[in-house]
Amino acid sequence: MRNRVLTALDRLTLYPNSGRALAEFPDLPYREVIVSPYRFFYRIEKNVVVVVGVWHSAQLPEEPEQE
Repeated sequence: MRNRVLTALDRLTLYPNSGRALAEFPDLPYREVIVSPYRFFYRIEKNVVVVVGVWHSAQLPEEPEQE
């Protein structure tokens, strides 16, 4: 599991927009990468990928707080 997660997150350093927009919150600037059964939520800040949350796919995410 660890290797799968690291591979998926490392890929974001080369292709930060490769994750999909959040289906639940399409208007927010967050994206997600799925490494089953987990969803990794992130945003891009000045060419840096910031992971803001990790949820089990059985959970419904809450709307992220805006800064």
